[in-house]
Amino acid sequence: MNKLKEEWQEVTSLWKTPEIKAFWVITTLQSLGTGWFFGTYTLFLLANGMSLFQATILNAIFMATDTIFNPYTGKLADKYGQKKLFLAGQIFWFVGMLWYGMSKTFAGFAMAEMISALGAALMSDALESWLRNNLPEDKVHQAMSHSGAFQALGIIPAATLGGLIGAKWGLEWPWFVAAATGVLVITATVKMLWKLPEVYKNGEEKVMGVLEVARQSFQNSTLRTVALVTFGVSLCTQPFNMFWSPILKEVSGQSWWLGSLWIGIALMASFGSYWAKKQSNGMGVVRMVLIIGVPMMVASISRTTLPIVSMFLLHEFGRGAYRPILFTFANRHISNSCRSTANSLMSSMKTLGSAVGLLMFGWMTTFLAPLQTWTVSALMLIMLAGWMWKRRQI
Repeated sequence: MNKLKEEWQEVTSLWKTPEIKAFWVITTLQSLGTGWFFGTYTLFLLANGMSLFQATILNAIFMATDTIFNPYTGKLADKYGQKKLFLAGQIFWFVGMLWYGMSKTFAGFAMAEMISALGAALMSDALESWLRNNLPEDKVHQAMSHSGAFQALGIIPAATLGGLIGAKWGLEWPWFVAAATGVLVITATVKMLWKLPEVYKNGEEKVMGVLEVARQSFQNSTLRTVALVTFGVSLCTQPFNMFWSPILKEVSGQSWWLGSLWIGIALMASFGSYWAKKQSNGMGVVRMVLIIGVPMMVASISRTTLPIVSMFLLHEFGRGAYRPILFTFANRHISNSCRSTANSLMSSMKTLGSAVGLLMFGWMTTFLAPLQTWTVSALMLIMLAGWMWKRRQI
């Protein structure tokens, strides 16, 4: 009870900081907007004649586009301001959601993925970098840990209702609702964010080039390790993202309940985000990777609904801790002047890993069952944790 009281006092204290208040509200609304189609994304593509391999290729198009543009949008944010780039990104995201709902062909879906990816690249780490430039590390780490929980909880109503909306009115409707929610995020961004201060290079001043920031980042052993862990975790979690709904539909024989699973997913991710507050070091990274990998190894050798769901939900605890741990771990070694560019490079490692994982595990579905791809992925994560354990003092 005392622990809960302490957490509440910390939240109320952080809420009094205008930058944190705006960050929490906007990112929570943003997670609400993306949650509508989380439970129906793969099912929507399958319903329009796509194979699992084609679905992974489409998601890989998103990741590849994000990877290419992300570092350069980060440089623009360092030069012209993170708030402007975030707003531009949210507008592109809104258009991408609308386009997706109206599409029926592979080409249409691919275009929607690219538009959405450009929006994601513009928004990527913009608000987080803005927050870190304006506030000290300990306060930002606390804010991000709580934000991860708020975002996870914000997904619950959207993902749950999105599954029901898709089942009743059509799987394209969650995309339209996501687009409508994007308008709400744009409004909140303009009203809450624009009046707050921002630290960035004036548009006329010289900003470090992307390649220069990349060179400096990879010369730092900690940033190099974080980049490799980011790439590895992103690669290995793609079959979990893409195949959980078809797997659970097959083992249970029904799909109507899949959206409600996001209640458990969001709660576990929320708990993991809180746990991350005291894990922003090398051993914290090891624990986080193991909590993702080990449950999915158990899930992959199961054949009935309950154990698969239980282990899948447990692995979400580790994934909830993933972002706050790695962001804080990395940003101790990044300066304000190039923070958005450096964080965008880390985001590119994430999306590059995702693209490679999507293509690799999508190809595996041509000769392995989706559950078997989970076995391969879980083994790779456990090996990654072992490698990181040797470097845990970094």
